[in-house]
Amino acid sequence: MWASTQNDSLKQKMTSLVAGLSACQEKIGTGYLSAFPSEFLDRVEAIQEVWAPYYTIHKILAGLLDQYTFAGNSQALKVVTGMVDYFYNRVQNGDSKHIFLAQLFDKPCFLGLLAVQANDIADMHANTHIPIVVGSQRRYEITGDSLYKDTGTFFMETINSSHSYATGGTSVNEFWY
Repeated sequence: MWASTQNDSLKQKMTSLVAGLSACQEKIGTGYLSAFPSEFLDRVEAIQEVWAPYYTIHKILAGLLDQYTFAGNSQALKVVTGMVDYFYNRVQNGDSKHIFLAQLFDKPCFLGLLAVQANDIADMHANTHIPIVVGSQRRYEITGDSLYKDTGTFFMETINSSHSYATGGTSVNEFWY
């Protein structure tokens, strides 16, 4: 919103919010930042029932990156870096830690279908899977690996040809049919 309006009052609120989030992160002391306890992530790792904590984490990271990218808030990037380091340390196993961390979210049962160009996304939760495709496209931009470009292209063709409605939506109750 600020990038569109250049509203000083809005920028002050954004800066204050990032400062507050940074203070929370510093108080926790591990780099973790979220509205729910990290034990929810333990449940994911133990394959126990829990909502979608990484979905929420993605929203926090995306918002903070927007603060850095569009508003030049370097404190937002520091918070993001702390969060990424926390998640890397949580799942540590690899040399190129950010690429490795990204690959842990590939969800082969979804990206694999797109990679072999199978239109089999019916009954999948749209809001959970769209960020995976966005990440896949970003990986293409960073690495140049055409598999990720082809996967994203096929996804868009699939959504546009068989999962879009006249209203502009692509799902019903957040699920593709």
